[in-house]
Amino acid sequence: MLLIVLIFIISSTMGITSSRQIADDADKVGNVFLQQIVLLLEADRDLHQALIAERSLVHEEGASTEQRQVYEENSAQFKERVDSALALGELENLDSHRSEYTALYNRWSEVSSRVITLMENGQVEQAARLSQTDSSQAFDELRNLIDVIQGEQIAQSDFYTAQAMSRSNDAVVRLVMATIVGMIISVLMVLFVPPLITKPLLIIRKNVEG
Repeated sequence: MLLIVLIFIISSTMGITSSRQIADDADKVGNVFLQQIVLLLEADRDLHQALIAERSLVHEEGASTEQRQVYEENSAQFKERVDSALALGELENLDSHRSEYTALYNRWSEVSSRVITLMENGQVEQAARLSQTDSSQAFDELRNLIDVIQGEQIAQSDFYTAQAMSRSNDAVVRLVMATIVGMIISVLMVLFVPPLITKPLLIIRKNVEG
């Protein structure tokens, strides 16, 4: 009986430990990695829309103040979303990525702002040339970094998802094994323990009656 209780305690402890580990993995996937992936996807869209707005201001005659507002809003949203994604942590090269992102963002923002300033000053050709060269290069470098970070977090999400599934399967196997062992011990106790108790009693009874 004591052995069965011990098996129950051990299996329960292992089950609780596995449940906590699975919960931690699921929390990282749901509240960190997927959140980062979504934020980075939205940031990528914002950056692309900022580029479209910049090109519209340069190449379309009579570009409205609405396009300028679209440019500014998407630029600000891009920075806000990337900052939020990095703030969630769980990046293997967080400091390196943050430093590189800050440098590339500042570079793109500075060059792109110069394009807008040139356009507003009537220097259309200079603005168009800068937009097609330095601004385009800064955009590509910044977007490539976002793609790299996003790819790393997708890989992290896949890893922790697989780990949670593996731990879940292991917990099921351990629980089944503990149940089987417990049943075998119970059957053995039913078969062998009662005779060990009743046989001496029968002998004593027979001697007394004898």
